Amino acid sequence: MNTNKSKKKGNSSEVEIPVGIAGNKKDAKPSEVKVKNKITALKKKGKETMSKKLKEEVEEKDKRINELEEQVRRLSAEFENFRRRQEKEVVKIREYAAENVISEFFPFIDSLEKAQEAAEKSVDIETIRKGLEMIGRQLKQTLERLGVNEIKATGEEFNPALHQAIHVEETDEHPDETVLKEFQKGYKYKDRTLRPSIVGVSRTPKNG
Repeated sequence: MNTNKSKKKGNSSEVEIPVGIAGNKKDAKPSEVKVKNKITALKKKGKETMSKKLKEEVEEKDKRINELEEQVRRLSAEFENFRRRQEKEVVKIREYAAENVISEFFPFIDSLEKAQEAAEKSVDIETIRKGLEMIGRQLKQTLERLGVNEIKATGEEFNPALHQAIHVEETDEHPDETVLKEFQKGYKYKDRTLRPSIVGVSRTPKNG
């Protein structure tokens, strides 16, 4: 094995140092460069992998967004068509809303025509009166089936939501604001007043 001879001050002995150990420091750098290159390559590969993954995620999200936008457009179109159909249906219902109500009055009209025919053939006032009473009852029953009822008035406590007073009578015989007389019948449709009763009411006289 080749050796180099080295002398140290104050010591005459010679020490042989192997050439491989005494070589230049540059001999260790290739391995460091190789490690650095490997690290750089790994970083680059990691960035490329991450970049590819992010790109795929972005493409997937863009695809999902496009699908959702298409669903929204489709739902909007369906809703618009539904709205138009509903508007047409409402118009149709309004045009024919009174159809069922009108048909309820056909029997009443038939009875009225028969009563007129009977009146033309008979001079019996009692027969005519009974015929009119029957028609009145029939009409009232028809209105009740439709939800229309008479408003109670005479003897009831005055209620401005149901009654319209056109006459006031001072009296001690009845409590204050009692309906004494009904001049015109009032009617309600379910819980709504169609026409208030026209009435006269009592008022308690003031003392002195």
